[in-house]
Formats: sequence, structure tokens, C-alpha cells
Amino acid sequence: MRILLFVLMVALLMQCQTDSSSFQSIQALLENVEKLKGRAEYIHSPYVTAGDRLYMVGHQDGSFPDLGWHITGEMGDLGSSH
Repeated sequence: MRILLFVLMVALLMQCQTDSSSFQSIQALLENVEKLKGRAEYIHSPYVTAGDRLYMVGHQDGSFPDLGWHITGEMGDLGSSH
């Protein structure tokens, strides 16, 4: 049993070793994706994405600053409603 576990761990570690040159940055991957061009003055404005079970509250620059008034500073986040 221990030998089997050892062999599986070695196989897993060997799969994790990859050539870093094969990875691309997210910016490079999204370069040719259709997108909307927003205004620079709105980059720090808040947004809400809400669904039945998941919501996200943050700023358009990708940050999650302290927002909210129900519990001061506790609304900027990715959360679950269930």
C-alpha cells in the first residue's frame, strides 16, 4: 500500500513539472478577445454582479475595496447567498 502511494505521489509530482515557457500571461491570452473599451475615469467605480447563489461586489479595476454601510467595510467581496 505504501509503495502504491509513493508511486502515485511521484507520478503526480512529475505531472506538475512543466516548461514555464509554455505558459502565457492572461493579458496575452485575452489580447484578441472581443471586449468593450471603457472610460478611464470609471476604472475606480464600483460594480455588482449578482445571481441566484453567487454575487461579486468590487471596483472595475479588479480590486475589492472596503464598501458597504450595513457592516462598514465588509461588502466588497465574492460571496454566496446560500
